[in-house]
Amino acid sequence: MSDRQRRRIQQLCMCVFLLGIGSGCERSDNYGLAPISGLIKIDGQPVAKINVTFNPTSKDEEGNPGPFSFGVTDENGQYTLMTNKGEPGAVVGPHKVAISGEYYEGDRLVTKEFIPKRYNNPTELTFDVPKGGTDAANFEIESK
Repeated sequence: MSDRQRRRIQQLCMCVFLLGIGSGCERSDNYGLAPISGLIKIDGQPVAKINVTFNPTSKDEEGNPGPFSFGVTDENGQYTLMTNKGEPGAVVGPHKVAISGEYYEGDRLVTKEFIPKRYNNPTELTFDVPKGGTDAANFEIESK
């Protein structure tokens, strides 16, 4: 076997190894996901195009909390979460929940923030995602 062939095999092995590590780190199923949806009301009224982000606060054995999840409300104030890995749901367990009125279409900011910072940076909102999931992860906040 030539040195060139040996290097090619080493490079191929390294690529396979790195792909294996990367895919293991990226998988959300290790955390236990549950389907989550709900309703956002501001001053008692459902509002469209509100960003909802769930950030897990507990950590696994390696100190990783798992992926965050997000959704955007529809015209009825309803949202459904997906992880930042594109999987439906949120990690089971406690979360900090951020609600924001800013959203983007592509790279363009469409609206300016109108929701008080206490709901988004840093947030005072929390939610404990149950193992079976829920469609009642509802939040009623005030604009002032």
